[in-house]
Amino acid sequence: MNEIDGRFSPWRQSGSSLSRELSQSAPMTPADFKAWQRDTLGQLHLQCQLRWEEHLSGADRDLFLRFYNVREKLFPAGSVRRRFLDTIRDVLTGLYDRLTQIHRDRQLSRRTMKYGYPAWIREVETQVMARAKTDHHDTGPIGSVTMVVAPGQEKCGNQTTSDLLGTLQSLEEQSFSKWSALVVVESTKKVEWGAHCRDPRIQMLRVEPGEDWRLLAWRTISNKVHQHHWFGLIHPGNRLHCQAMEQFLLRAGQSPKAGILFADEDELEHRRGQRVNPWFKPDFDPESFLETQALGSSWLMRTELVQKTGGWQLDPSGSEPEQDLLWSLVNDGHMVEHIHQVLLHRGGPIEYHLSEPMVLSARKALKRSGRNAVVTAGLFPGTCEVRPVQDKRPRISVLIPNCDQPDMLKSCTDSLFATKYPDLEILIIENGSRGTAIRELYQKLVQTGMVRLLSWDKPFNYSAVNNHAARHATGELLLLLNNDITAIVPDWLERMVEQTLEPGIGAVGPTLVYPDGRTQHAGCVFGVEDSVGHRLRFADSNTRGYGDFLAVTRQISAVTGACLMLTKKAYFEVGEMDEYLGLTFNDIDLCLKLTRAGLRNIYLARAKLIHHECVTRGQDLTPAKRARMNCELEYFRRKWGKLVELDPFHSPYLTSMFNSLWLKPGIPTLGKPPIASMGTQAPPNALDLSHPATELPNVAA
Repeated sequence: MNEIDGRFSPWRQSGSSLSRELSQSAPMTPADFKAWQRDTLGQLHLQCQLRWEEHLSGADRDLFLRFYNVREKLFPAGSVRRRFLDTIRDVLTGLYDRLTQIHRDRQLSRRTMKYGYPAWIREVETQVMARAKTDHHDTGPIGSVTMVVAPGQEKCGNQTTSDLLGTLQSLEEQSFSKWSALVVVESTKKVEWGAHCRDPRIQMLRVEPGEDWRLLAWRTISNKVHQHHWFGLIHPGNRLHCQAMEQFLLRAGQSPKAGILFADEDELEHRRGQRVNPWFKPDFDPESFLETQALGSSWLMRTELVQKTGGWQLDPSGSEPEQDLLWSLVNDGHMVEHIHQVLLHRGGPIEYHLSEPMVLSARKALKRSGRNAVVTAGLFPGTCEVRPVQDKRPRISVLIPNCDQPDMLKSCTDSLFATKYPDLEILIIENGSRGTAIRELYQKLVQTGMVRLLSWDKPFNYSAVNNHAARHATGELLLLLNNDITAIVPDWLERMVEQTLEPGIGAVGPTLVYPDGRTQHAGCVFGVEDSVGHRLRFADSNTRGYGDFLAVTRQISAVTGACLMLTKKAYFEVGEMDEYLGLTFNDIDLCLKLTRAGLRNIYLARAKLIHHECVTRGQDLTPAKRARMNCELEYFRRKWGKLVELDPFHSPYLTSMFNSLWLKPGIPTLGKPPIASMGTQAPPNALDLSHPATELPNVAA
């Protein structure tokens, strides 16, 4: 496989480490699946037949068989009337299932709304913090912390003395006593500290207007590095949780190689004194941390390591100092650890940095790592956009399975032609079309010289169809594309190519939206409703989204196969798509195999396309399709085990529902997610027949 570029340590951290950790996982083989299907599903099918004969006996069974015979006479199998009847049945079944789903979601939303943030604080937060103490009772908190209290007017223009006193009070209420505070105050300002001035741990540092207070504060800290193991920055009005210091240093003792610790945060409503608007962050990934202020306001950095990078000071170029410091440590190979606890309460909404300093910081980080990219201001305050610069434009083979739908296919191919990409090959895999209009469209497309028509005469299997087309592809890059995709922005293909050609990249997926502008796909999340779901589905795609999820490029566990680009080399080296997953989870399975091979999957926020979901093969709502989907879901779970229960790029406290993220009731599993810890534990049994499934339908292999 392609090795991750050794020049940039964060890519090694988030890529090759996963390769090393996942290398011991043992996926289910086709032979295993056949044996499981024969032993388990065969028994279930026999039990279902016996139960059917038991419940439909006598007159009921005769009535059912009479109706069945009449239907066969009036609507013979394969006739137009039979297809029409099946269509009506599928529509009514789908409508019933959809109404049932809406009712279930509404009931779930009511329960989830009742289980709001105050309930989470009472029931979950206390237990999580207590469990952290229990897990680390042998080491305990290690080190000491120095908090630099920034001048009030710099970031918090309307802060008052009471805001500063509230910040100092939160420090004095800490359950851990080995801390100190350095309060930066302009010499022209008069601050009344009250009783806080008598605490020997709190010192005042007076600076002149316009003076670099970060440099002066750093000189004070660096003179006694052995007394200030960690340092952080807090703005007046923000308050630390009473156990913040203790929880930070408990993690520091657990992670001796960590150079940066960051935690979740929320907002303190002044009128009622309630905590609101929690920001549950994902784990560190280099893409999103380059483009947005993903650390937030709750972080600590190891003083000794910062000293080796040259210290903490304002850069003359005008870049963001904290971002510069973050990337200096990350580039030197130091780990970034995420604490899944709310340890800071902001005095107000998130205050985003100016975009220009963020752009300068990203440019410095990329230059230091040797990467060639263009950085511009993002669409939202506090964000920037990083576009890698590539010297080549290799051939792209676009794989489009198709059955009828001439209008949809024409719109899709027109979007591809409009990209003006210099070397494009479109492979349309024909599978069971009957209309004359689609045949005429095929002839016109082939005449362009950019389209080749492949035939697939077997029953539809998305994985097998794409594998068949990939073997005929001549491009260096493969683009898996549904025929119900149309473009919104003209440069979407260029953006995907630029990202795919970066070292260590696996699958790349764009933002997919419904025709009305709502989000359909912004990356896939593990552990949602006991399976895999789409993050922020149905949200307004023109917003920045929760935690900037819809605003910036980020590393993701998986992307949808409706529009997925990767190199042909990677596709075949990981073993193509699993043909036992013919309808569902084949794209997720492919992304997991890419991750295990040491590659990173990327979500591109600014590459936007319209997706008319499931136009060709329809929703998985008919009994046959639902049975097949359930069987594939069970196979997928047995193949990957606990790897898909937690997602490192999604908070374990959240579930995705409607157009937002909701809190999960109950205590989640924290720490290293299974996908990032496979190298330290025995690999899961891919096929455990001692615990057979109990509700699987009988479907043919």
